[in-house]
Amino acid sequence: MGSGRKTARRPLLREGGTVGAGYLVERYLGQGAYAEVYRVRHPYLGRQAMKVFRQVADRAAVDALLAEAVLLTRLGHPHIVRVFDAGSTPTATGERAFFTMEYVAGGTLARFMAGCLERSGQVPVAAAVRILHQVSSGLAVAHAGQPPIVHRDITPHNILVGLDGAGGQPLRARLSDFGLATRTDPGTGPASAQGVPAFKPPETLLGLRGDSRSGDVWALGVIGYLLLTSRLPYPKGLAGWMTGSHRRAPPPPPGALNPDVDPELEQIVLDALAVDREARIPDAGALAERFARREQRRAADSPVAPVPVAEARAGQLAARGMELAAQAGTLPQAVGLMAEAVAASAELRELYGERLRRWRTGVVA
Repeated sequence: MGSGRKTARRPLLREGGTVGAGYLVERYLGQGAYAEVYRVRHPYLGRQAMKVFRQVADRAAVDALLAEAVLLTRLGHPHIVRVFDAGSTPTATGERAFFTMEYVAGGTLARFMAGCLERSGQVPVAAAVRILHQVSSGLAVAHAGQPPIVHRDITPHNILVGLDGAGGQPLRARLSDFGLATRTDPGTGPASAQGVPAFKPPETLLGLRGDSRSGDVWALGVIGYLLLTSRLPYPKGLAGWMTGSHRRAPPPPPGALNPDVDPELEQIVLDALAVDREARIPDAGALAERFARREQRRAADSPVAPVPVAEARAGQLAARGMELAAQAGTLPQAVGLMAEAVAASAELRELYGERLRRWRTGVVA
């Protein structure tokens, strides 16, 4: 009998090794369901992230996996992670496909949420709305394609949250991991059963066919509910909800769990979570438009001054601090700039407070 312990998987790439056209492997960052992610540095193009797929059996499989890179490159949107290069490389377990993409220093939305919960007990509503609006705007470009491109696997682990170097709007979210993405015929495409169960729409459990763009909207609705309430809308699982005694009982409205959630925002999230696809927000473009209209109404009802100079400067200081931290011998200057930035901006404090703590101990990661 075995002990039941899982054997640690050996990383595909070795830190300090080189891949492809001179990419130096700096650090193993983590893994998802299908791939491992590394921070790499190109001799001319600088720091990037490299995604290496774990299971590739033949050339056809390589081509299918690298189609993600093609999809992302064609979309070209500030809230979709940019892809720079793709290919295949020898690894510890054989030839594997890879692609390189922009490196987002802040990390995943899951990490951002964990930091917020640890420090203040909740994600600020303004930050949650900004992230949801940005991601839906990026996904809207994919959904508007002819035929549409459907993501199928939107979770907090494939939304990256980093610093917007423009300042004034520190948080910038980017959607990544189109590994399950596919072009679909809205009239006949099956509702994908792939993806993480907690974020799959109810129609996937019923085997229904139809436009999976609304399935992506459901996933964003789940993420929105999680950001605003710190809990999943169906914590015991959607399958149990559909078959158990509590069938059709809706989740508590976000405003009942978080008094900072206004009625319009609450309704947007609940409309994204409509069990009936006919009642659900149909695609990411319509979802982004709902967020835009809410923002316009709030601006008209409560005119405010532009982002304070101190807040805008904080974003610039943090961006410069990140640049210096990536250079040899300039960590003390980076610490000083980032310390000033997080002192002036609550959002930057949530995003980079833990990173600053590591920098002060001499750890740059």
